[in-house]
Amino acid sequence: ILIVGGLFINLPTKEKALVKINVYFDGGIDFDEGMWFNASLVNSELVKIQLFGDIAFRLNWGKNKGFLLSAGGFHPTFKPDAAFNLGTMARLGMKIDYGVVKMTFESYFAITSNTVQLGAQVDLKIGWDNVGLYGYFGFDCLFQFKPFRFIFDVRMGVEARWGRWTLFSISL
Repeated sequence: ILIVGGLFINLPTKEKALVKINVYFDGGIDFDEGMWFNASLVNSELVKIQLFGDIAFRLNWGKNKGFLLSAGGFHPTFKPDAAFNLGTMARLGMKIDYGVVKMTFESYFAITSNTVQLGAQVDLKIGWDNVGLYGYFGFDCLFQFKPFRFIFDVRMGVEARWGRWTLFSISL
């Protein structure tokens, strides 16, 4: 059994749409092997904030048993089992562009048969093309149950640029 489709929501005003949501999805059930579902949020906006990202669900009960639910992908060091048949997933996120101020937020959350994973990244730019302040903060976290391990990475930094020159920067 297969299902393929799209969901489109548009709440317009006279000037521009306040809400524009475009979700494309596909899914299916193979009664001998398992079930799957994918969804992608594309060309979507919420009050001039661009939205994007992918979601995937897999439940295999055939010869390659396993479970996977991901919103936005996986920890950078995690590779899902090939039996899940997953491509590259886009992080869930939003972009704000008000000319001088630009911000991007991306995140992911995943649960598999053996892991729980989450992470996020925020990038901020205040300034113009060649002059400005740039900052970022992000983390990635992976809990694995068998064998037990825990990975947690944090990164952050800020820098001031003038043309090709970095005037100062601090990073962790």
